[in-house]
Amino acid sequence: MLERSGIVGRSGRHSRVHRMSKRLRSRQRKSMTADKVAAVDALMTESALLYFRMKVAAADLMGKGAGSSGRRSILKELARNGSRTVAHMARARPVARQHFQKIVDSLNLEGLVEFIPNPAHERSKLVRLTPKGRLFLEALTRRETKLIAPLAADISMHDVQTAAKVLRELKNKFASGEWKRLSATRTARR
Repeated sequence: MLERSGIVGRSGRHSRVHRMSKRLRSRQRKSMTADKVAAVDALMTESALLYFRMKVAAADLMGKGAGSSGRRSILKELARNGSRTVAHMARARPVARQHFQKIVDSLNLEGLVEFIPNPAHERSKLVRLTPKGRLFLEALTRRETKLIAPLAADISMHDVQTAAKVLRELKNKFASGEWKRLSATRTARR
């Protein structure tokens, strides 16, 4: 019966139902892709807005105004990874080495970091936390914990871990330069 109606009848290689189903799946894929792009865009927008709010909080916590989030980031990285060169730390972020150098020099003047010889490179010194820097960072971490704990109290651990995983994946894709390749491919198609 369906064959006589023309719905299942063969035309070329595929039935009409198969072609209709294929078009529907294609539309659904495009819709899911558009929905996913919108969701990722919303996530990136929220991340940027959160970053700016966190900069204000970092300035209040560190008590140093402009550049506080950069100062905090450098101190935390040195505590987590040990001694690093300024160039190495700057490469991990989209900032100029000279900008980073100014922040490190400021931290050095305050006695929070020090420059030590670099066995791998004669001219490029390593930066490391001083005992004063470690104490400062421990006090900062205690203040941050007091701030973050109540803010995160009603967010599940699973949601926090999922958010961190998604943000890390996006960060890694942007850091790898994959977006440049994808952008060039899309531009070439037009």
